[in-house]
Amino acid sequence: MRLFFHKGFRKLKRHIPQILNPISQLQVLMYDTVSDLNHNNAVIERFGNLSAAQRVLKINGHDWTDTNLSWHYHFFSSLLSNSKDLKILEIGTFDGNFARFLAEQFDVNITTIDLPRDSEMFRGTYGRDQHQEWIKFCELRDKNLLHPKITFIEMDSFQLPTIDQTFDVVWVDGDHMNPQVTIDIYNALLLTGNDGLVLVDDFIDEPMRTELVSNDGALCIRSLEERGLVNLNLMFKRVQKLNADKKHRKRIAILSKN
Repeated sequence: MRLFFHKGFRKLKRHIPQILNPISQLQVLMYDTVSDLNHNNAVIERFGNLSAAQRVLKINGHDWTDTNLSWHYHFFSSLLSNSKDLKILEIGTFDGNFARFLAEQFDVNITTIDLPRDSEMFRGTYGRDQHQEWIKFCELRDKNLLHPKITFIEMDSFQLPTIDQTFDVVWVDGDHMNPQVTIDIYNALLLTGNDGLVLVDDFIDEPMRTELVSNDGALCIRSLEERGLVNLNLMFKRVQKLNADKKHRKRIAILSKN
């Protein structure tokens, strides 16, 4: 068992959640991510332009295999590289970085929604209950969203049916808990045309619940798939060794209508 004393092993082991048992930790450390990378690349090629997406990310200082970068950046870069004047809806603005990225790189119009900044739910997450952190966050978001291609709406996504337009692609990255996440997925499907796509963040098949993440969205999507209402493609959210553990394996769901 000299492997456990190897310097490189010890360095890598510090990044593995301590909640994993020793066997799971070993599985993660020995996990080969090449198959995950190949899988994601195949999905990218199925929906868009792989080489164009690689160029876009490189220009913006992103490594294609960066283990910290979510692959919705890769997917949208591939999808939008050969498209013009697409309408994008983002449910869950966060700090506005992704909307800004799309607006600066592609010929798109983006509508992005998030909770009103004064709402209790908004201020109760991501450390925004601290007044100075809340101010700093809102200032950063406002700066990122100051772009002619971006329309920002402060609203609860329960109100999505009041938006009187359809979109080509919807990115669902809001509340990850029921009932909200199921409602968001249904509304996203209603707001896309017949050829539209709905992408859903943090698809987790295994039972899982933390303060911010759950498998509720996956349960909704699997139900839609079983009923023949959607076609489902999955890609790994990040290409990383932690994918070896099913309870920590997050994916991005890509839905199209049947």
